Amino acid sequence: MEKRVSFLIDGFNLYHSISQAAHGNEFRKCKWLDLGQLCRSTLHIISPKATIVSIHYFTATPHHLEKTNPNKLARHRLYLRALSSLRGPIITIHQGRIRQQEILIELSTGKTYIKHWREKGTDVALATHLIYEAQLNMADEFVVISGDSDYVPVIRYFSLMFPNKNVRFAFPAGRPNNEIHKLAPLSFKLSADSYQSCQFPEVIKLPSGKNIYRPTQWS
Repeated sequence: MEKRVSFLIDGFNLYHSISQAAHGNEFRKCKWLDLGQLCRSTLHIISPKATIVSIHYFTATPHHLEKTNPNKLARHRLYLRALSSLRGPIITIHQGRIRQQEILIELSTGKTYIKHWREKGTDVALATHLIYEAQLNMADEFVVISGDSDYVPVIRYFSLMFPNKNVRFAFPAGRPNNEIHKLAPLSFKLSADSYQSCQFPEVIKLPSGKNIYRPTQWS
């Protein structure tokens, strides 16, 4: 019997893993990541009869970089366009928010507040969508690409609510989580090699007919 699989990707957790891998010369080209290909490459771990029914990518656009780092913002937007070009299955992009927070830090001269931009709502949105899809029987198996401990509560509730379904985590390279692995023992690790082998082509033809290109900073 076919096993329907839904992938839910924590964009920021994966991004930090990719950025860490990209610091090494061997993996410096791994940021132009084809998430569809990455998900397909893990199906053999799940089941010989596994098939992808949906891929959900949870992220937030750093609009605050408009003035301070417009090139980084442009690369983020370009990458979202690349993801939107995928077919079979289509990747659904869920946008969260990035908000400014004040953080109290200690310096040699005393305590002070600094301003810090932080993503908000991605983990909640992902956890909510996981329960939503399971409740509607949209998949048999769910794979969360993240190593964030914030998902521990939802794993516990998922197991109680849906004993006939399974959730496992694909831990981004360098981000394993023992606490999650104990609750979701079928979880597995992604490698930096998998990032490098699942890259978009240098040139992507959009459905509109326009071409987009890998950013030179990611080459």
